[in-house]
Amino acid sequence: MRSKYREVRYFCGEFLDAQCFPVYKKTKSKRGRFQPTGECQARLNEKNSRRHLTRLVHANFCSRDLALHLTYKDECMPETEDAAKKDLRNFFRRVRRLYKAAGVEFKYISVTEKGSRSGRVHHHLIVTGGVSRDDLEALWTAGRANTKRLQFDDNGLVGLSVYMTKQKLYFRRYNCSRNLKDPDKTKKVSDQRVSRKRAGLICNFEDRESLEKLYPGYRLLGVEYIISDLTGEYYAYVRLRRICERPKALKREGREALGLPQSPRRGIRRCGKKELAATMAPYSQKVVSDSEPL
Repeated sequence: MRSKYREVRYFCGEFLDAQCFPVYKKTKSKRGRFQPTGECQARLNEKNSRRHLTRLVHANFCSRDLALHLTYKDECMPETEDAAKKDLRNFFRRVRRLYKAAGVEFKYISVTEKGSRSGRVHHHLIVTGGVSRDDLEALWTAGRANTKRLQFDDNGLVGLSVYMTKQKLYFRRYNCSRNLKDPDKTKKVSDQRVSRKRAGLICNFEDRESLEKLYPGYRLLGVEYIISDLTGEYYAYVRLRRICERPKALKREGREALGLPQSPRRGIRRCGKKELAATMAPYSQKVVSDSEPL
Protein backbone atom coordinates (compact mmCIF):
# COMPACT_ATOMS: atom_id res chain seq x y z
CA MET A 1 0.00 0.00 0.00
CA ARG A 2 1.40 3.37 -1.02
CA SER A 3 1.80 5.88 1.78
CA LYS A 4 2.49 9.58 2.15
CA TYR A 5 4.66 11.18 4.79
CA ARG A 6 3.42 13.57 7.43
CA GLU A 7 5.56 16.11 9.22
CA VAL A 8 4.55 17.51 12.61
CA ARG A 9 6.52 20.47 14.00
CA TYR A 10 6.37 21.46 17.67
CA PHE A 11 7.61 24.96 18.53
CA CYS A 12 8.88 24.98 22.13
CA GLY A 13 10.48 28.34 22.86
CA GLU A 14 13.91 28.34 21.23
CA PHE A 15 13.65 24.61 20.50
CA LEU A 16 11.95 22.88 17.60
CA ASP A 17 10.92 19.22 17.52
CA ALA A 18 9.92 17.69 14.18
CA GLN A 19 8.40 14.26 13.71
CA CYS A 20 8.13 12.52 10.33
CA PHE A 21 6.21 9.30 9.76
CA PRO A 22 4.15 7.61 7.02
CA VAL A 23 0.37 7.71 7.03
CA TYR A 24 -1.90 5.26 5.26
CA LYS A 25 -5.40 5.48 3.96
CA LYS A 26 -7.82 4.25 6.56
CA THR A 27 -9.95 1.27 5.68
CA LYS A 28 -13.42 0.69 7.02
CA SER A 29 -13.15 -2.14 9.47
CA LYS A 30 -14.87 -3.12 12.66
CA ARG A 31 -12.95 -2.17 15.77
CA GLY A 32 -11.85 -5.12 17.86
CA ARG A 33 -12.34 -5.59 21.54
CA PHE A 34 -10.19 -3.84 24.10
CA GLN A 35 -6.94 -5.64 24.79
CA PRO A 36 -4.19 -4.95 27.32
CA THR A 37 -1.31 -2.79 26.13
CA GLY A 38 1.45 -4.89 24.61
CA GLU A 39 5.10 -4.63 25.58
CA CYS A 40 6.13 -2.81 22.39
CA GLN A 41 3.24 -0.36 22.65
CA ALA A 42 4.06 0.29 26.31
CA ARG A 43 7.64 1.22 25.40
CA LEU A 44 6.38 3.51 22.65
CA ASN A 45 3.92 5.18 25.03
CA GLU A 46 6.71 5.78 27.52
CA LYS A 47 8.94 7.31 24.85
CA ASN A 48 6.16 9.60 23.60
CA SER A 49 5.36 10.65 27.17
CA ARG A 50 8.97 11.68 27.79
CA ARG A 51 9.03 13.64 24.55
CA HIS A 52 5.83 15.45 25.48
CA LEU A 53 7.23 16.25 28.92
CA THR A 54 10.39 17.68 27.34
CA ARG A 55 8.31 19.86 25.03
CA LEU A 56 6.28 21.15 27.98
CA VAL A 57 9.45 22.04 29.90
CA HIS A 58 11.06 23.84 26.94
CA ALA A 59 7.89 25.79 26.17
CA ASN A 60 7.17 27.01 29.71
CA PHE A 61 10.40 27.25 31.70
CA CYS A 62 13.74 29.03 31.35
CA SER A 63 17.07 29.30 33.17
CA ARG A 64 15.50 31.53 35.86
CA ASP A 65 13.21 28.72 37.01
CA LEU A 66 13.93 25.98 39.53
CA ALA A 67 14.20 22.21 39.81
CA LEU A 68 12.91 21.07 43.21
CA HIS A 69 13.55 17.62 44.71
CA LEU A 70 11.64 16.49 47.82
CA THR A 71 12.44 13.47 50.00
CA TYR A 72 10.89 12.03 53.18
CA LYS A 73 12.13 11.32 56.66
CA ASP A 74 11.63 7.79 57.97
CA GLU A 75 8.81 8.79 60.31
CA CYS A 76 7.02 10.77 57.57
CA MET A 77 7.28 8.20 54.78
CA PRO A 78 3.82 7.72 53.17
CA GLU A 79 2.52 4.17 53.19
CA THR A 80 0.04 4.51 50.34
CA GLU A 81 -0.22 6.33 47.05
CA ASP A 82 -3.07 8.51 48.32
CA ALA A 83 -0.96 9.64 51.28
CA ALA A 84 1.84 10.78 48.95
CA LYS A 85 -0.68 12.68 46.83
CA LYS A 86 -2.08 14.38 49.92
CA ASP A 87 1.39 15.50 51.05
CA LEU A 88 2.06 17.03 47.65
CA ARG A 89 -1.33 18.79 47.55
CA ASN A 90 -0.72 20.34 50.97
CA PHE A 91 2.72 21.47 49.85
CA PHE A 92 1.27 23.10 46.73
CA ARG A 93 -1.28 24.93 48.87
CA ARG A 94 1.49 26.55 50.90
CA VAL A 95 3.58 27.26 47.80
CA ARG A 96 0.71 29.06 46.05
CA ARG A 97 0.37 31.42 49.01
CA LEU A 98 4.10 32.19 48.78
CA TYR A 99 3.94 32.95 45.05
CA LYS A 100 0.76 34.99 45.43
CA ALA A 101 2.41 37.17 48.08
CA ALA A 102 5.39 37.70 45.74
CA GLY A 103 3.13 38.53 42.77
CA VAL A 104 4.51 35.67 40.64
CA GLU A 105 2.43 33.23 38.60
CA PHE A 106 2.98 29.68 39.83
CA LYS A 107 3.59 26.95 37.26
CA TYR A 108 4.78 23.45 37.97
CA ILE A 109 5.42 19.96 36.63
CA SER A 110 5.60 17.19 39.22
CA VAL A 111 6.66 13.55 39.13
CA THR A 112 6.37 11.14 42.07
CA GLU A 113 8.68 8.13 42.06
CA LYS A 114 9.49 5.14 44.19
CA GLY A 115 13.08 3.93 44.34
CA SER A 116 13.67 0.52 42.78
CA ARG A 117 16.21 -0.49 45.44
CA SER A 118 15.28 1.46 48.55
CA GLY A 119 11.55 1.67 47.89
CA ARG A 120 11.48 5.24 49.21
CA VAL A 121 8.95 7.68 47.77
CA HIS A 122 10.23 11.06 46.55
CA HIS A 123 9.03 13.92 44.35
CA HIS A 124 10.67 15.78 41.47
CA LEU A 125 9.29 19.18 40.47
CA ILE A 126 10.01 21.98 38.04
CA VAL A 127 8.57 25.30 39.24
CA THR A 128 8.76 28.92 38.21
CA GLY A 129 11.35 31.13 39.86
CA GLY A 130 10.95 34.62 41.26
CA VAL A 131 10.79 33.65 44.95
CA SER A 132 13.42 32.96 47.59
CA ARG A 133 14.81 29.45 47.36
CA ASP A 134 15.20 29.29 51.14
CA ASP A 135 11.56 30.21 51.68
CA LEU A 136 10.48 27.61 49.13
CA GLU A 137 12.53 24.83 50.73
CA ALA A 138 11.26 25.75 54.21
CA LEU A 139 7.68 24.95 53.17
CA TRP A 140 8.50 21.22 52.92
CA THR A 141 8.49 19.85 56.46
CA ALA A 142 8.34 16.10 55.78
CA GLY A 143 12.02 15.72 54.91
CA ARG A 144 14.71 17.33 52.79
CA ALA A 145 14.11 19.85 50.00
CA ASN A 146 16.76 20.81 47.48
CA THR A 147 16.37 23.46 44.77
CA LYS A 148 18.63 24.13 41.80
CA ARG A 149 18.52 26.53 38.90
CA LEU A 150 17.57 24.96 35.61
CA GLN A 151 20.73 24.48 33.56
CA PHE A 152 20.20 24.20 29.82
CA ASP A 153 22.82 22.36 27.78
CA ASP A 154 22.94 21.86 24.01
CA ASN A 155 19.99 19.47 24.26
CA GLY A 156 18.03 21.71 26.60
CA LEU A 157 16.51 19.82 29.52
CA VAL A 158 16.17 16.41 27.89
CA GLY A 159 18.41 14.83 30.53
CA LEU A 160 16.32 16.23 33.38
CA SER A 161 13.09 15.03 31.77
CA VAL A 162 14.47 11.50 31.39
CA TYR A 163 15.73 11.54 34.99
CA MET A 164 12.35 12.66 36.32
CA THR A 165 10.40 9.91 34.55
CA LYS A 166 12.70 6.94 35.05
CA GLN A 167 10.37 5.18 37.54
CA LYS A 168 6.76 6.16 37.96
CA LEU A 169 4.64 5.50 41.03
CA TYR A 170 1.21 6.61 39.80
CA PHE A 171 -0.74 5.63 36.72
CA ARG A 172 0.13 9.03 35.22
CA ARG A 173 3.81 9.62 34.53
CA TYR A 174 3.65 13.29 35.50
CA ASN A 175 1.24 16.03 36.59
CA CYS A 176 1.29 19.70 35.69
CA SER A 177 -0.58 22.92 36.34
CA ARG A 178 -3.35 24.03 34.01
CA ASN A 179 -1.71 27.33 33.07
CA LEU A 180 1.07 25.73 31.01
CA LYS A 181 1.39 26.31 27.29
CA ASP A 182 0.90 23.04 25.44
CA PRO A 183 3.07 22.87 22.27
CA ASP A 184 0.81 20.13 20.92
CA LYS A 185 -1.99 22.69 20.53
CA THR A 186 0.15 25.01 18.36
CA LYS A 187 1.84 22.32 16.27
CA LYS A 188 2.02 22.58 12.49
CA VAL A 189 1.04 19.53 10.46
CA SER A 190 1.93 19.15 6.80
CA ASP A 191 1.54 16.29 4.34
CA GLN A 192 3.42 18.03 1.50
CA ARG A 193 6.75 19.15 3.03
CA VAL A 194 8.30 15.71 3.43
CA SER A 195 8.50 12.99 0.81
CA ARG A 196 9.87 9.49 1.23
CA LYS A 197 13.19 10.60 -0.25
CA ARG A 198 13.40 13.52 2.15
CA ALA A 199 12.48 11.27 5.07
CA GLY A 200 15.43 9.09 4.14
CA LEU A 201 17.61 12.21 4.08
CA ILE A 202 16.47 13.08 7.60
CA CYS A 203 17.43 9.62 8.82
CA ASN A 204 20.85 10.04 7.19
CA PHE A 205 21.76 12.74 9.70
CA GLU A 206 25.46 12.51 8.78
CA ASP A 207 24.71 15.08 6.05
CA ARG A 208 24.14 17.82 8.59
CA GLU A 209 24.05 20.78 6.19
CA SER A 210 21.38 19.27 3.94
CA LEU A 211 19.23 18.45 6.94
CA GLU A 212 19.52 21.94 8.45
CA LYS A 213 18.38 23.43 5.12
CA LEU A 214 14.99 21.87 5.77
CA TYR A 215 14.69 23.97 8.93
CA PRO A 216 16.39 27.35 8.29
CA GLY A 217 17.36 29.32 11.36
CA TYR A 218 17.79 26.19 13.50
CA ARG A 219 20.79 24.06 14.45
CA LEU A 220 20.54 20.29 14.50
CA LEU A 221 20.83 18.66 17.94
CA GLY A 222 20.02 15.05 17.21
CA VAL A 223 17.91 12.59 15.25
CA GLU A 224 16.13 9.48 16.48
CA TYR A 225 14.93 7.24 13.68
CA ILE A 226 13.61 3.76 13.01
CA ILE A 227 13.36 1.91 9.69
CA SER A 228 10.52 -0.58 9.80
CA ASP A 229 11.55 -4.16 9.10
CA LEU A 230 8.04 -4.92 7.85
CA THR A 231 7.39 -2.04 5.43
CA GLY A 232 10.80 -0.36 5.05
CA GLU A 233 9.29 3.04 5.90
CA TYR A 234 11.09 5.75 7.88
CA TYR A 235 10.11 7.09 11.29
CA ALA A 236 12.20 10.07 12.42
CA TYR A 237 12.20 12.48 15.36
CA VAL A 238 14.42 15.56 14.95
CA ARG A 239 15.47 17.98 17.69
CA LEU A 240 16.74 21.45 16.75
CA ARG A 241 17.62 24.72 18.47
CA ARG A 242 17.20 28.25 17.16
CA ILE A 243 20.41 29.99 16.12
CA CYS A 244 19.04 33.40 15.09
CA GLU A 245 16.28 35.74 16.15
CA ARG A 246 13.03 35.92 14.28
CA PRO A 247 12.59 38.76 11.74
CA LYS A 248 9.90 40.42 13.88
CA ALA A 249 12.23 40.47 16.87
CA LEU A 250 15.01 42.02 14.79
CA LYS A 251 12.61 44.66 13.47
CA ARG A 252 11.41 45.45 16.99
CA GLU A 253 14.99 45.83 18.27
CA GLY A 254 15.79 48.15 15.36
CA ARG A 255 12.87 50.44 16.19
CA GLU A 256 13.86 50.49 19.84
CA ALA A 257 17.40 51.56 18.86
CA LEU A 258 15.94 54.53 16.95
CA GLY A 259 13.70 55.47 19.87
CA LEU A 260 10.51 54.90 17.85
CA PRO A 261 7.28 53.36 19.13
CA GLN A 262 6.58 49.74 18.21
CA SER A 263 3.65 50.52 15.90
CA PRO A 264 4.40 53.25 13.28
CA ARG A 265 0.76 54.23 12.72
CA ARG A 266 -0.08 54.41 16.39
CA GLY A 267 3.14 56.33 17.00
CA ILE A 268 2.18 59.04 14.50
CA ARG A 269 -1.22 59.55 16.06
CA ARG A 270 0.09 59.44 19.60
CA CYS A 271 3.21 61.62 19.44
CA GLY A 272 2.31 63.80 16.45
CA LYS A 273 4.21 64.62 13.29
CA LYS A 274 6.49 67.22 14.91
CA GLU A 275 7.68 64.86 17.63
CA LEU A 276 8.23 62.10 15.08
CA ALA A 277 10.20 64.45 12.79
CA ALA A 278 12.35 65.57 15.73
CA THR A 279 13.07 61.95 16.60
CA MET A 280 14.06 61.08 13.03
CA ALA A 281 16.14 64.25 12.46
CA PRO A 282 19.51 62.80 13.57
CA TYR A 283 19.05 59.85 11.22
CA SER A 284 17.85 61.75 8.14
CA GLN A 285 20.34 62.68 5.40
CA LYS A 286 20.32 66.22 4.03
CA VAL A 287 20.52 66.46 0.24
CA VAL A 288 22.92 69.21 -0.91
CA SER A 289 22.71 70.50 -4.48
CA ASP A 290 25.68 71.63 -6.56
CA SER A 291 24.58 75.28 -6.45
CA GLU A 292 24.52 75.48 -2.66
CA PRO A 293 27.78 76.28 -0.87
CA LEU A 294 29.19 73.56 1.34
